Amino acid sequence: MPFIPDLLELCSSRLIRYENLPEDTDDPTYVLLLEDTDTLPERHAFLGNYRRYSCQVIESIVNLRLSDAFSHILGKAEAAFRTLYDGQPPLNGKLQLVS
Repeated sequence: MPFIPDLLELCSSRLIRYENLPEDTDDPTYVLLLEDTDTLPERHAFLGNYRRYSCQVIESIVNLRLSDAFSHILGKAEAAFRTLYDGQPPLNGKLQLVS
C-alpha cells in the first residue's frame, strides 16, 4: 500500500480549523469555502463533517496498517525535530541568566 503515507498526510493536513481563520485571509481553500456555502451554520456543518471523515480515514489506517501509520508519524516527528531550530542562532554553550 504505497499510498498510505500520502493519504495520511492529506487527511492530517485537512484537519485545519478553517472556522478559526480570519475572514480576510487569502487561503484559497477558505475563499472557496466562503463562495460555496451560503450561511455560517452550513459552513460549520460542512467543516464538521469533513473533519469527522478525515479523522475516520486516519483511524482506519491506524487500525488496519499500524506499522505504516507509525512509520509515517515518526518520520513527520523526526522532520519536525530536525527543523525545530532552523533560523535560530546556534547555542554557544554559555548560559545567560535573564532577569
